[in-house]
This record gives sequence, structure tokens and C-alpha cells, in this order.
Amino acid sequence: MRKNFGEYILEARKGVGIKQTDLADAYMGDTPHLTLEEHGAYMRLLMIHWLMLPNHIPDDEKRVARMLGTTPGRWRKLKKTICDGKLYSIRDGFFRQKGLEKEFETARTFRTRAIAETVN
Repeated sequence: MRKNFGEYILEARKGVGIKQTDLADAYMGDTPHLTLEEHGAYMRLLMIHWLMLPNHIPDDEKRVARMLGTTPGRWRKLKKTICDGKLYSIRDGFFRQKGLEKEFETARTFRTRAIAETVN
């Protein structure tokens, strides 16, 4: 069974190495249809979103294009593939990614548990 991202974080904090092949397997399993440019935009969007959680990236074409280092016109074309409902979706005016949000909650739970163990 594949570990989730939160478990990798917890292991890393305990000094256990992260199996990069498992992370790569999870990512590549979801994205075999992407072009190189789409991979770059998707990965960057995931990283930016992770840093913003629990907040979400607003569906603002110019702002997202600037975050990704591209033009609004180029982002419009990339968005058609990345925001297909499988990788990302737009809900209530914000980018949503179920897997990322789930992993964030798991990581937060592990972090809270690890802090509680440290304090006690």
C-alpha cells in the first residue's frame, strides 16, 4: 500500500528517508497525458497551493499566470488540461485539488500528533 504525503513527512522528521520512487509513482500515475510544459505548470501550481493551504488559489487568470511565470494567454491554454476536473477543478472561484487537500489534512494531523508527543 502506498503511503500518503503526511506519512512521508512524519518519517522524514523521525530520520527515516522518503522513498522518492513512491512519490514519483503517485505523481506519474496521475499525469501520463501531460506535455512537458503542462507538467511544469501543474507541479508549480501544486507546490504553490501546498504552501497556501488551508487557503486556496483564486481563479484569477493574471495572478495565476504570474505565479506560474507565464502569460495569461499561455495559462488559458494550459488551464484547459490542468483544470479538467481530474487534476484540478475550480469551485466557488478557487482552485481545488482533492488529493492535495487530503494530504494536507493528513500532514496536519501527523504534525499535531508529533507536537503533542514532544510536549508530553
